[in-house]
Amino acid sequence: MKKAIAASSILSALVAIGCGGSDEPYTPDGKEAPQPAIEFGDDTGALSTSADELLAKPEGNPNPETFVGIYELTGYGSEDRPSEYLLLTNDWRLRREHRKSGIAMALECLIDVGGAAEDTRAMQAFVSSAIEAHDWGVRILQSAEDGGTYTNFDFAVDCKLHIDALDIPYCLTDGSVPDTYSTCVTVSDAVLRFQGKDAGDAGEKIAN
Repeated sequence: MKKAIAASSILSALVAIGCGGSDEPYTPDGKEAPQPAIEFGDDTGALSTSADELLAKPEGNPNPETFVGIYELTGYGSEDRPSEYLLLTNDWRLRREHRKSGIAMALECLIDVGGAAEDTRAMQAFVSSAIEAHDWGVRILQSAEDGGTYTNFDFAVDCKLHIDALDIPYCLTDGSVPDTYSTCVTVSDAVLRFQGKDAGDAGEKIAN
């Protein structure tokens, strides 16, 4: 089994065009154009500087519809080798933190090997970057990567993270991805979701 956790976005620039005397953009048929479905929200926290700090932050009562805050996603992987009497399991936990000053991600992998041989390993990865927060979304200013691979007993289990220096637009009120993008992000009912090319849930919001 090779279990890798990575975060990246393949995005480009967003352009909003106004029309007439209104501040709201309109489509060619005169209807009001869809707007970003969420906003960044009020930020009262400080960006974590390590995996230990982010993974230890307490849960709270988050605003379920804004981008700011901490999100958590958990998962499980395993590899069974009956002929060698070996079983590896990997319980992992990923947290994302969005602040006006930046974005941070922490990954924890708890690896356990049992059977003919026994071993346990706790691994971590941590990445962060400064961002720009805009009405249309966020701009990640730096790329970063961190983590390692568990290789005992010829297993290969990745516990890694990476982020790219890219723009991440908010999805629009009609549920669509903004023009010139392939992916967008939204928050609904306290769940962070990517829509479009890289669609999928990316964690439950646990704190502002």
